[in-house]
Amino acid sequence: MLLCKGMKRRSPAGKLRLFVVRLAAATIGAVLAVSVECGATPPASTPAPPARAPEPLVDPAVRLLQGSAAGEAYDVLARLDDGSTFSVRFWVTNEGPGTHTAVAMGYFVRPDGDVSRFRYGRTSDRWELGEGKRLLKIASAVLDLRAPLGAVEIDTDKFGMKISMRFAMPEVPGAICARREEDAGFDVLRLQEKVMGTAWVDGMDAALEASGTVDVVHRWGEASEIDSVLRRIDASASSGELVYFATTVVSPRDRDSAHSCVAVVENGERVYQAFDAAVQVASTPLPGSEERYPLAKRFEFRNQRVGLTVEPFAELLRVDPLEIVPQPFRFLLGLRSSPRRVWANARSHLRLTPAEGREPVELRALGLTAVSYTNPW
Repeated sequence: MLLCKGMKRRSPAGKLRLFVVRLAAATIGAVLAVSVECGATPPASTPAPPARAPEPLVDPAVRLLQGSAAGEAYDVLARLDDGSTFSVRFWVTNEGPGTHTAVAMGYFVRPDGDVSRFRYGRTSDRWELGEGKRLLKIASAVLDLRAPLGAVEIDTDKFGMKISMRFAMPEVPGAICARREEDAGFDVLRLQEKVMGTAWVDGMDAALEASGTVDVVHRWGEASEIDSVLRRIDASASSGELVYFATTVVSPRDRDSAHSCVAVVENGERVYQAFDAAVQVASTPLPGSEERYPLAKRFEFRNQRVGLTVEPFAELLRVDPLEIVPQPFRFLLGLRSSPRRVWANARSHLRLTPAEGREPVELRALGLTAVSYTNPW
């Protein structure tokens, strides 16, 4: 029994009352109870560090959202070793007539600048959603996100394009710039992943044995993209085992602020990610850029630990994506949107001051930058 200095021994009844008091006090800390009884000052508590928010679970499955303007898109962008670029969007939308209408559209840009394109649109009863909602088939366009091997396949005589590309696809991809809001989300499913396959478009004598890298990005939201995005910039590049991805989105409601993310991956492990980088977009456009849809000569993402500069130097393709959207969606979307999409080669310079114990990280590489506008800037 602990007796504090100056404490007198008690009668049995007093001891019983003291035991009851101490037993009650023990529920909030016996040491504190004894200290107070002895007239001591309770020790100061050390505040617990703030809990880190758990990483979002990355699920590549199609959401099949129910809102009247809801939609989701999978953007596939491949850079091939021969200098070709392949861009495809698989889109499921409730805008326009019906729900869960599916659209697949894309472009194959050869090194000489020649462009081949395709488009398909299907109502909800005329496209297929396969195993685990990770396999989409829209006419002759297929996106397969099942583990362990993902694929993009376009096999169309109508548009003169036969492309088959495969890449590693885990069951649960790691979280890279994963963002969750009440009614929207964003995931990078594949980043600078090695891709292999074949590609043939009209004008080629024979199919190309294709190899290179591919990014696969998944976006979804209950609101129309026209209402939530005015301009989006995505950039990525790799050098050896070092890879980065950066994105920034400006809303039509507030052109002076932006959501952004920069992520750095080394040897397959995400070593850094930030959602607080300040973004600066140069006011000087690349020569030949459209005034109302500028492609800036320079983008910068910066905070205390990361500095990233992206300098587009050659446009690969500039399109009005509504031109290849099937009717009647083209007409209906065109009532509210006058969009542009631009792809460009870009030089990237990344410098990262890592956590204690790691060497500084630096990357200089050529990569791709994609800029999308839903309406003129």
